[in-house]
Amino acid sequence: MTDVRIQVLGPVGAWRGGEPVDVGPAGQRAVFGLLALHCGQLLRREDLVAGLWPDRPPPPSATNVIQTYVLRLRRLLEPGRSARAPSTVLRKAGDGYRLCLPTAAVDLLRFRDHVTAAVSAQQLGRYGDAAAALAEALRQWQGAPLADVPVLAEHPGVVALTAERQEALARYGELAVAAGSPADGLPALEEAVAGQPLNEAWHARLIIAYQAAGRRGQAFAVYHDVRRRLAEELGVDPGAELAAAHAALLHAERAPRSAATVPAQLPADTHAFTGRTAELAQLDRLLDAPAGVPAIVVSGAPGWARPRSRCTGPTGSRPGSPTVSST
Repeated sequence: MTDVRIQVLGPVGAWRGGEPVDVGPAGQRAVFGLLALHCGQLLRREDLVAGLWPDRPPPPSATNVIQTYVLRLRRLLEPGRSARAPSTVLRKAGDGYRLCLPTAAVDLLRFRDHVTAAVSAQQLGRYGDAAAALAEALRQWQGAPLADVPVLAEHPGVVALTAERQEALARYGELAVAAGSPADGLPALEEAVAGQPLNEAWHARLIIAYQAAGRRGQAFAVYHDVRRRLAEELGVDPGAELAAAHAALLHAERAPRSAATVPAQLPADTHAFTGRTAELAQLDRLLDAPAGVPAIVVSGAPGWARPRSRCTGPTGSRPGSPTVSST
């Protein structure tokens, strides 16, 4: 059934034929969320019981409650199914159930599919494609997983899913640097670091990204902040990866700035004289003389030539005109 869409990367939601479906009360939403978290896999009844009643013994009616929730969910997801026909979406399997939907129908499956594509592209050295795939993976998220099902907030599957997103954020930031777009990855790295303030590897990636983006002041601030946290909370110094990122910062800071390039080329060649017809003609005659010319001297003040006029210099030449003579 391909017209069903499910959201668990944020508030729990379901759509059928593009129209929203009311998933039901809190307990039913929890069962639906757990089934979606394990989409395609068998979810045993005992796991459903543990998810619904994590902090207290389940009631004697636990099995009947779960069966009722599953029955209602089947009606929501397959309203046209005959009561006697087996469900093709929410199937019985042993003493549990399996939600069966294609990858495109579940945001969690799409997220993981894009992450897998990013890993493959990274292994081939296609960092831009890898970053784009991870960006698409992160776009599947609309908030904390199963955000409106408080009973599942501490469920191992939900906690693990949150960690998956944080890893995707950190990897996206790293790939953005490798692809030559460090500024694009900074928000993701900042969010990943905020979620795990003692993760040295992610802090190192953030320092590298800040440096690559030309923001060395922030890079130093990140290093000093995590160094202080490590000392105060764990009593340890920065490890090798974090220390290496800091050393690279120091090296870049101490490297001599390259001096500005001073132009040293000669002036551009003059393509032609302007207004020197008489002088050029005299040079041509001297060069064509049968006896040859030992030397030709062109003298006079530099300047521009103007057309012949009544104004002449002391020697009869125009102001700014050269004098041609031979020796």
